[in-house]
Amino acid sequence: MSYLKNEHICGRPLGLRFDKTNGDLYIADAYFGLMKVGPEGGLATSLSTEAEGVPLGFTNDLDIDVDGNVYFTDSSIKYQRRNFLQLVFSGDDSGRLLKYDPSTKETTVLIRNLQFPNGVSLSKDGSFFVFCE
Repeated sequence: MSYLKNEHICGRPLGLRFDKTNGDLYIADAYFGLMKVGPEGGLATSLSTEAEGVPLGFTNDLDIDVDGNVYFTDSSIKYQRRNFLQLVFSGDDSGRLLKYDPSTKETTVLIRNLQFPNGVSLSKDGSFFVFCE
């Protein structure tokens, strides 16, 4: 697993979703947080690297609602992706479910104390979401 020693430098996208209203591609990068690329392409723009003053540690997956809000998981604030086995075996419960509001550019914590949240999906009508823990 020699790639693990450098992926924190290059990044590791784990979740990708298009905003169907404008064509923006949202990226959940394990090391660089929540990012976005416009429909014309180019370099990704950083949107969020922290939530309520706590840095993102292991951004994992995302989904987007009809209003453009982005829901995403931060699997751990203590362990990075390159240490995921330690995360799994430690029982760490520092994971979070987060919401990024593009109109305010703020990221808020919806649920704390999760054990390795991985994946998130909104229901068709947006009334609930599911994620793996």
